[in-house]
Amino acid sequence: MTVVELSLPDDLALATGPGIDLVFYEAERLLATRVNNARSHMGSFDITDLLDSIESPDVRATFESIASAQVTASAYEHARRIRWRLRRLYSEMFAASGVTALIAPTVHVLPPLIGQDQTIEVDGKPQPVFSTITRNTAPGSVAGVPDAVRPRPIHP
Repeated sequence: MTVVELSLPDDLALATGPGIDLVFYEAERLLATRVNNARSHMGSFDITDLLDSIESPDVRATFESIASAQVTASAYEHARRIRWRLRRLYSEMFAASGVTALIAPTVHVLPPLIGQDQTIEVDGKPQPVFSTITRNTAPGSVAGVPDAVRPRPIHP
């Protein structure tokens, strides 16, 4: 295996917006379809029907975000177009470099402390937890490119 260092300067910027819109739009509809199929005789299910039964604060917050986001079909289609643009960028990079997969450390920071859900300190500055810990995985995940992430040892 040969290691090649590559850079896609726009990957995170392209992945950030569409990633959330894609996940929120699809999660709401896929979950509703699954529940409605399982309980077809009990009436229609809405994602807000679950909120009272979710005990984990972070999981409930995610579901509340999905329910309140109300990603429109046009926003979803816009996100899909950006995802295809990101896929083309990766495809062009793979073709030009001969690379067939990405390997990156899972995260570039230590895990946040329990209760440190909003911000984490990076280089002495507070940063948003979610985008910080998904930095190395979000672009490839949104694009759907082959990648492997693995923990990286931390050396003092």
